[in-house]
Amino acid sequence: MEEMEWRQRSKALWLKSRDNNTRFFHKAASQRRRLNHIGCIQIEGERWTERADIVTHLVNHFSKSFSKDRRWRPLWRDKELLRVTLT
Repeated sequence: MEEMEWRQRSKALWLKSRDNNTRFFHKAASQRRRLNHIGCIQIEGERWTERADIVTHLVNHFSKSFSKDRRWRPLWRDKELLRVTLT
């Protein structure tokens, strides 16, 4: 009997506090969204505030940063590579 009463109390407490947790998590998510938002960027003295311009400039920057420069690739045409075999 006592166990059933405690179980019912815990369910009631969970139902009551569930709304508080939801409010907390929504506030935390909203805060994270505000902190992660890029409102403007400045490139070489020019300020960009439109979302499309920001996206374009960021994509261009990272595309240049992570693209491969073919001039610096080693050529292995005349070289014999060592082979590793597992025994």
